[in-house]
Amino acid sequence: MSVQPAYAAVPIGFGPVNFATANTGRDGTGTIPTIVVGRGPGTRIERVRVRAAGTTTAGMIRIFKKATGLARNADGTFASYTAPTWRLIHEIPVTAITPSATVEAFSGEWAPTNGHTLADGEQLGVSTHNAEIFNAEVVGGHI
Repeated sequence: MSVQPAYAAVPIGFGPVNFATANTGRDGTGTIPTIVVGRGPGTRIERVRVRAAGTTTAGMIRIFKKATGLARNADGTFASYTAPTWRLIHEIPVTAITPSATVEAFSGEWAPTNGHTLADGEQLGVSTHNAEIFNAEVVGGHI
């Protein structure tokens, strides 16, 4: 592992990805659209921005990560392939807002303190607790 911080060599934006299927699960089940897939040697995530496309009720946006499906042994080598599973890594509380000509629609973001790196093949996904339309955009880049 490098002692130098990893910065995106090719800054890019991913998305926006539209999602609206209600998913109350925090356990990685249900509908979780992928918003970005990491590529080697890594993909740096600086922030995930979410904006509602209409009226919102109190709820939650959940950000998940799916590993590549390789299990790591205690000695650091990889074991047999296991089915990848979504894991909850962050939640963004959604407030009730009715947008109008003078009221903005709900928006929120996750900006990890030191960024977040996806390995080759790892995925970042997003879901909404309530069946409301949102758009997610990822800011980051490939290392």
